Amino acid sequence: MAEDVKNTLIERIKSSSYYSIQLDETTDVADLANLMVYVRYEHDGAAQEDFLFCQPLETRTTAEHIFQLLDAFVQENGLEWKKCVGVCTDGARAMTGRHSGVAARIKEVVPEMRWTHGSIHREALAVEKMPDGLKSVLDSAVKSVNLKGPTDALCTFSFLFATTCLCEKGFSSLVIKTKYRSRLNAEPDLRLKLTSIAPDIKGLCSRRQVQPSH
Repeated sequence: MAEDVKNTLIERIKSSSYYSIQLDETTDVADLANLMVYVRYEHDGAAQEDFLFCQPLETRTTAEHIFQLLDAFVQENGLEWKKCVGVCTDGARAMTGRHSGVAARIKEVVPEMRWTHGSIHREALAVEKMPDGLKSVLDSAVKSVNLKGPTDALCTFSFLFATTCLCEKGFSSLVIKTKYRSRLNAEPDLRLKLTSIAPDIKGLCSRRQVQPSH
């Protein structure tokens, strides 16, 4: 099911005119660093967000190794860097270094890419529990200042991440790895837990051979 969801997501990203990514790294119970990446893309006329991948950084958590892991995923899945309009990270030096950070490495490949510092994650998390009355007021304020018209600038701007809160929330799901299952490949389980895409159960079943009764 996880592979089916991943294939659907990859095809959606390929069909999108733009996409942006949000990335962060943390350590699990085995003290192994993991890179988690979310993606925002266009589907059915609206911006969609989804879990892209989570893979271990088996050597060091340097900008070079993080970029290599990210680039390998992009290349292996046939995605195009030129469609990446934005990258959101935290303020760690490996992510943001002007000359050698991950953002700088991506800019070498996509000069037009915009980097955003996910510095408002606490505010974003707080807004999730905002009273309905206050949320309604803020929603009205946002609508009043939003750009009008389907311009390229508006489309590009709407794809940028402003916070790394999705990655931080995703890391909380790494508890499926315990000291007894520290070598578990958590990505398939994380994908099914964090995705907004429903697996094609009917299609998966149709490709399986039916076991006859005896």
